[in-house]
Parts: sequence; C-alpha cells; structure tokens
Amino acid sequence: MGAKIVLDTNVVVSALGWKGSPHRILLKCIDKTYLLFISPALVSELIRVLSYKNIFETAVLVEPAFSLDIIQSDPSDNRILECAAAAACDYIVTGDKHLLDIRTFKGISIITPEDFIKLSKRN
Repeated sequence: MGAKIVLDTNVVVSALGWKGSPHRILLKCIDKTYLLFISPALVSELIRVLSYKNIFETAVLVEPAFSLDIIQSDPSDNRILECAAAAACDYIVTGDKHLLDIRTFKGISIITPEDFIKLSKRN
C-alpha cells in the first residue's frame, strides 16, 4: 500500500468528470495503490457539491431513444453526442479532443468553452 491521501472535493469532482491527473489519482485509490481517507464532513461536502440544485433546476433532462457508436477511442463521449442530438442542440461545448476533432455532428457545432464565450459575445 502506498501513500495515505485525502483528496479535496474539487479534485474528486474533477476526477469524476475529466480524465486528467485527478482522475488518474482516483483510479490509483480504487486499485489500492494509494489509501484514500475521507471524513463525514468531506462526504457531506462532496454530496452537497455533486447535488447542486442549480444545474438540475436549470437543465432540461433528455433521455435519448438511441445510442451511438461514433467515437470508438472513448465510447463515453458518444453519450454527449446522443444527448445533443436528442435535444437538437445548436452546440456541444467541450474541451474533449475526441469531440472537438469531429467539429460538427448532425448540424451541431462542437466548440471549446473559450470559442463559445467569444461567439456569445458577438451575439
């Protein structure tokens, strides 16, 4: 067993949503390379952060009636395409290279957050 660690809530959230260093660290905790510690207060904070009502009150939930297999190298990215297509979105805003490489999908522009901000400032 390796180092004993505590992960800040923002690191855990990043680990769950993106595939960078926080994700790799969390995977090492899962496979017991590191021994992860968490307290009840940290669990409460994590639950609070992961259940921010504003995203659930603001967002429209769609349940795609189809599944896609377009991005072979990272199949989970297909869920983004499914959601956007089911909702007939105008944009997918992402930093994910697999998605950005596609550029457009079924008339949906796939752009970075920075490009979306620039675009929205023009409108």
